Amino acid sequence: MIDVYRSATGRDEIASWCTRTLDAWEVPHTRDLHEVHPVLGDAVATHVVKIGEGTPDVVVVPGTNFCAASSLALAEAAARHGTAWVVDVPGQPGLSSPLRSRRDTTAWYGSWLSALLDDTGASDLTLLGYSVGGAIALTAESPVVTRRLLVAPGGIVPIRPSARVTADATRWVMHATAASSLGVLRHMMAGTERPPQWAVEWMTIVGRACKSSFSPRRSRSTTSTGSPAPLVVAVGEQDTFVPPSALAASAKRRLGVDVSTIAGVGHLVPDDRWAAVVDDLFLA
Repeated sequence: MIDVYRSATGRDEIASWCTRTLDAWEVPHTRDLHEVHPVLGDAVATHVVKIGEGTPDVVVVPGTNFCAASSLALAEAAARHGTAWVVDVPGQPGLSSPLRSRRDTTAWYGSWLSALLDDTGASDLTLLGYSVGGAIALTAESPVVTRRLLVAPGGIVPIRPSARVTADATRWVMHATAASSLGVLRHMMAGTERPPQWAVEWMTIVGRACKSSFSPRRSRSTTSTGSPAPLVVAVGEQDTFVPPSALAASAKRRLGVDVSTIAGVGHLVPDDRWAAVVDDLFLA
């Protein structure tokens, strides 16, 4: 197993940021730690932020380097459509287990999420995955999932960042500062968008505290034909990490679904756009 944190100090710094952020969040919510038992491995401590009461109508899986505390706008958008559970992905910065599998990472995550969904007690839920969370959502198998909504999902096309993106990301990994974090975030957002201060602060802490995270392998899943659950896929029209044209071609060929584009958005959806994006996904 691989530990996402460089040190115990780094883990504590991430946990402190998440706790402070959730404590200051004005939306009523609860937080629980689940012991999830995937097929591929031992029990995994999984932190879940819940908005609403009872079993979930929507389970949200955030993307690389993000968690529930750094996805509050997405959480609020999902909660417009029922009780929302927003998970901290194990092996990513957050309040879940810091460990992830060394081998066949995508399959391990799919097994973890399948086990979590089976433990929810729900019989009818929507799975909403963003970025790497989309790759995980695509590989999870559970009879309780009746719809999958994926935003800028990994696992369908390989991620091939440009030389400039790679250089700025390397600078951030080697020496995380507000300036280097801002450089990475600018690639993640559309050119006219300025990254919010909370995101700069979060990415600076992540860069200091965490090791480089994983990029999902291209999934062999054919969810649209292998599962009765409808599949909806969307991507920002200016996404430089998951290129819309490549994603559209591969999703149509491999999954039999069309991809909608989100106007004026890059890979990172701005906070004030999440409500409209999620509403459109549910209407598709």
